[in-house]
Amino acid sequence: MVQSKALRPDWLPAVALSFALALLMVIWSPPVGDLAAQVFRTELFERAGLAIWNGSWYGGHYTLTYSVLFPPLAALLGPQVVGLLAVVSSSYLFDRIVRDRWGVEARWATLWFAAGVVTLLADGQLTFALGVALGLVALRSLQERRGALAVLAAAACPLASPVAGAFLAGVVAAGLWERGERISRAAITAPKPSVSAAMVAAAANRIVWRVWRQRSGSKPARRPREIVSFARCTAGSRKPNNTGRAHTMHAA
Repeated sequence: MVQSKALRPDWLPAVALSFALALLMVIWSPPVGDLAAQVFRTELFERAGLAIWNGSWYGGHYTLTYSVLFPPLAALLGPQVVGLLAVVSSSYLFDRIVRDRWGVEARWATLWFAAGVVTLLADGQLTFALGVALGLVALRSLQERRGALAVLAAAACPLASPVAGAFLAGVVAAGLWERGERISRAAITAPKPSVSAAMVAAAANRIVWRVWRQRSGSKPARRPREIVSFARCTAGSRKPNNTGRAHTMHAA
């Protein structure tokens, strides 16, 4: 019995479901609108590296404020492969987080998330998918009390997707509030990984968004779609009821 359980880890159903659906999406490769943006920025990175400005997309935009980490990874592995790895990793991390918190009764939430997170591939929101994966790395690291990794992942999250970074900062702040903690001056100076992770994610996200807003001609971001996608993925994560609660200017 013990050997059988070891051969079938409890995270396998969620990860297998997510991988199967994500692989189907990659093979099918439907012509989704946002995928074109990911491919464009990947090709731009292949031609120009980490450029600061590009004038070939709508009215022009600062490229680094869209995503710093996705274009290099996509140039190395391919945009859809990065998306596939991100959603499968997210399924595994989400499973570990909720099972450690609520036990076996969270299994349906993990399956719901595993299916829902694949909608990011269906919408072509690959940068957001990468940001979600890094945000979950930060949360899992906090859960395991691995402070250094949590802060590092919290810094990387908004560099992959500013929207994901905003969600991460909000989630960590909500967790602190639930436990009765405040992000005060005393808490900032205290060596608390949860406070540090929230502040790093919020600060990095603020810097990225501040730069983005300075360019009035850049494409308006479709934030509601990403919020809806996030809601699809996380709707099943609620606590179970019976558990108690290309003009290009190079970077210097």
